[in-house]
Amino acid sequence: MNLTSALSIPGLLQLTQNSSTISPARPLNVTYLDPVPPPGLRVVIEWAPADEPPFDYRDVWLALVLYQSFLAGFGKNAQLSGGYRITMPISRTKMSVFGGYRGIQFGEAVWGIFQTGSEIARRYPNLSPVLGLTSMIYSTAGYRGKLTMRRPSTLAIDTNETSTPVATHMTVTMRRNISRAFEYGDSGIEISVDDPNLEIQYQFSGHPIPGGQMLTAFLRSVTHCSEYMGHTNDVHITAFSSDFFFRLQMDKMQVSGPNQLSWHYASLALRTLWMQIVMKYDEPTKTFIDQPRFESLSYKIEYKEVRIGQGWIG
Repeated sequence: MNLTSALSIPGLLQLTQNSSTISPARPLNVTYLDPVPPPGLRVVIEWAPADEPPFDYRDVWLALVLYQSFLAGFGKNAQLSGGYRITMPISRTKMSVFGGYRGIQFGEAVWGIFQTGSEIARRYPNLSPVLGLTSMIYSTAGYRGKLTMRRPSTLAIDTNETSTPVATHMTVTMRRNISRAFEYGDSGIEISVDDPNLEIQYQFSGHPIPGGQMLTAFLRSVTHCSEYMGHTNDVHITAFSSDFFFRLQMDKMQVSGPNQLSWHYASLALRTLWMQIVMKYDEPTKTFIDQPRFESLSYKIEYKEVRIGQGWIG
């Protein structure tokens, strides 16, 4: 996956690892506020013609969350100038956000992707192929920009395309081999491809979640990262799916020392959960190693072997 630059927890969801158990964390931030979209933000979607080949839903769903979480790493009020695009892994098509003549802020782009993804999940609830689209993003300030996902007539080579550094791939590959035996079971360990010091230990419960609702819960959780990125390390996320039946929960652990769950690490944890654990996408080989697993699960987050956070989805 390349980027171009210019949840109270049921007892059955508890994760046991080496005789230790993940229990639901109590929110540490008593002043936590659920982020809201920019005033009047809405999207108007123009779907591709029915005779245009659609995209595999995995192609779209994976790219939506990874692209959104990448943009969430910037200040929400900063202007998105230049092109930031993500190459979808199956079709090799680029998903892009372009600003209008007045520009678009990163926070508006993040919310535009959330609303677009929610509409995709509503329109295609059964994991069916997804038509290409252009999603126009508006707010009370007028037209802000657009998110595009359309098949080009010819695929041009982008000389600005970059990927995770080779050294990181090598480190991650060696560490991932240690946990490969756990990968297809109900529990396991995954290492972030963005930062090999960040590790997710997880356990699935076997209780299914509609895929589209899981998608919207992840997209909603990323808006928290965009809202608070760089402002506080008091991480707490409660993100509901679009039907409000499911939610994603993440909380920091009270630990001493320099390793704390920041919003940056929260964003990387969400990327790892979605890409490697739920969607079963392997970045080093750039393939889906299994079918996505849409089930409730619990997890804990470690950084340099220190548990800094935990949560659940269900």
